[in-house]
Amino acid sequence: MNTVNDPQRKALLQDISSLFEKRLSAAQKGIAGPFLDQCLEHVPYDEFRHREPDRLAAILAGPFHFMQRRKVSDALVRVYNPEMKRDGWESVYSVLELVNDDQPFLVDTAIMTLSEMGIGVHLVIHPVLRVERDGRGRLRKILSHDSDEGQPESVIQLHIDRRTDPATIESIQKRLASVLSDAAKATQDW
Repeated sequence: MNTVNDPQRKALLQDISSLFEKRLSAAQKGIAGPFLDQCLEHVPYDEFRHREPDRLAAILAGPFHFMQRRKVSDALVRVYNPEMKRDGWESVYSVLELVNDDQPFLVDTAIMTLSEMGIGVHLVIHPVLRVERDGRGRLRKILSHDSDEGQPESVIQLHIDRRTDPATIESIQKRLASVLSDAAKATQDW
């Protein structure tokens, strides 16, 4: 089965959630709210049912920690190669994470840009989260996606062809930051 109400899916999500919380500070546990459920709600169960819950918790902890501070209208972009000691997981892929005001075409723009750079995409995780931030951009709360409060933010994690050269990684980050800025200007009237 592949439904949200599947008992096996629910049990696995419970395991992931428990392990995810162990990666958070006490303050972060108070604001994480529905982060995990929203990250995985559109990911088919078959995509993650054979993966280790601790690995999935570590994978999802990355964007959660990355989105802790962001001013409205600023795009956060990072590329990294996960390491067991630092990140709690390893991968044959590099990871591209983006946090941005929600707007049309973000995933398409990122994937098209990577394709132009000759970089393949192997996994996309893209929840749109409603969040509350303080005046300095610190994350205060993640809300239910049907909430009328807060602001919608796109949190995107792409697993891409591995790149290890620091100059190449920096080039990817700069290029993505530039195209996201252009996309924001082009879609501000939508």
